[in-house]
Amino acid sequence: MRPKPVQTPRPPVLLAAYTPAGLVRAGTRADGWTPAGLDLATTAAMWPVVTGAATEAGVWGQTLRARNAPPAAFLADV
Repeated sequence: MRPKPVQTPRPPVLLAAYTPAGLVRAGTRADGWTPAGLDLATTAAMWPVVTGAATEAGVWGQTLRARNAPPAAFLADV
C-alpha cells in the first residue's frame, strides 16, 4: 500500500460499540472507543465498562486511548 501510513505501527482502530459485549471488545481489542451519536450521560454510563475491561486486560494506558470520551469533570459529577 502506498503511501504508507504515518502512524506506527498502524493507524488506530476505533470501535463504535453500544452493547455490553461491544464495550468490552472496545476496551480489550481496539485502540479506542468512539461513542458516536450518544449524549454525555449515556457516554458517561458506558465509559467505565470500556475502561474496566481495559484495566482488567492490562491494556489501559498502553494501547487503549480515549477518543471522544466525556470530559473528566463531567465524569466526576456523574
